[in-house]
Amino acid sequence: MTEEFVSLNPETFTDGGGGLVNDVDGEFSNFRFMNINPSAAGEPVPGDAPYLVADFTAEGESYGLRWACGGAANWEVAADGKKMKAKGTQKGINKGSNLGIFLASLYNAGFPKDKLGDDISILDGLQAHLIRVPEPERKGLNRPSAQPGRERTIPTISRVIKLPWEKAAAKGKPAGAKAKAPAASEALESEVVGIILTALADNPEGIAKKDIIKNVVAQAESANRGAAMQMANNDTWLKGRTEWAYDNGVVKMP
Repeated sequence: MTEEFVSLNPETFTDGGGGLVNDVDGEFSNFRFMNINPSAAGEPVPGDAPYLVADFTAEGESYGLRWACGGAANWEVAADGKKMKAKGTQKGINKGSNLGIFLASLYNAGFPKDKLGDDISILDGLQAHLIRVPEPERKGLNRPSAQPGRERTIPTISRVIKLPWEKAAAKGKPAGAKAKAPAASEALESEVVGIILTALADNPEGIAKKDIIKNVVAQAESANRGAAMQMANNDTWLKGRTEWAYDNGVVKMP
């Protein structure tokens, strides 16, 4: 058997791998609530922190995703992992939690609200465009990380391609079609526009969209944060504004 050594020719190099999946179309599966150890990398390890976990397949690769649901004292996970029951003073999902931000992005991307009751497995088979947004700063929260030193981000959905119960994407709307700008109140638009213009005043040479999103996360009212992040992450909305110019992921003064 001939021993094969690795080639040093740059033309044979491959992508590094190991990074977080981001900004790509794919299919979700195996949505389940689990109590896990959030500091353990790789496959979820049993623990006492309630999380939503799912698999995401994109470009032939499979990735594990997870979203923190909140304090362990607030949630009881059903035996099949498809539902959660609130405990103590908890009445519902906190809109500022990672789970709340993910679900808000799902609704803002066009998933029908009346289809999502209490069983998370209804999302299995969803095809969508995944985008990561920075996790909001939460003072006093010291949650262990499976990847110390890496910026915390939340997997969100910017565009629904095919709903789980649909057989195929709608005609005229192939995968990769541009998302429509989300409907929004004038107050929300005014808030996001103000945050972006303030950032541009300090950076007249231009700002990358990912940094715009960071500013929105840091400055938007907590009640509006999920919708504000989705608005700032929407290329159609950014390009449609007259207050600035947007091209190749960068916002600049016109």
